[in-house]
Amino acid sequence: MTYSKGLFYAIARVLMLLLINVFSAIVSITLFAWVLNLLIPSIGDSNFKQRFFSSGVWSVLAWVLLIAMLVFLFYKDGKKHSAYGMFDMFTITITAVFMFAVYFVPVLFMDKAGGNVLIAFEGFYFPCKWLLSLFDNDYMLAVLVGIIPPVAISVITYCISHIIYKKRFPDVDWRVQNPYFHDEESEKTEPDEGDEQNELSDKGE
Repeated sequence: MTYSKGLFYAIARVLMLLLINVFSAIVSITLFAWVLNLLIPSIGDSNFKQRFFSSGVWSVLAWVLLIAMLVFLFYKDGKKHSAYGMFDMFTITITAVFMFAVYFVPVLFMDKAGGNVLIAFEGFYFPCKWLLSLFDNDYMLAVLVGIIPPVAISVITYCISHIIYKKRFPDVDWRVQNPYFHDEESEKTEPDEGDEQNELSDKGE
């Protein structure tokens, strides 16, 4: 994978992480809550449901959904890159570092935030909220511990996808499958038509 394609891939996956994170938080709060209300409406005013909603279960669901979507995304990436001869551990490692940094760095400024900005921070880091009870409401530690497993699992999934593809198709030539492959060596070895005409004219003289 070239440097330009690797950089584009890293930026695209960082953006996908942010979008999936927000999507997971919204879905866990709205869709799962709606399903619970639909399935057990008879306990709508019970203490059980109040405790259930106030617990960290929705945050856990958001965190699990975040991991599941990243696994699906990076499994497809590993398969595609293996088929096209673009598998690159250096690129995926840099991508993982960027994902961790972009997700974690904003929490360093959370203590200085207030009002709507603080609410936005809490909403963004909702998938890691369930860890607050383990770290005395320290968002920095909660986010640090919360983001490492998704990023690590993404890299592992990418590698596993590559291994599975190579075992299933050990003899496939990726140059045949990749429509963007450009063989520079063959161009160097093939003589130019203009050069051939010049050589013929020189021999005729």
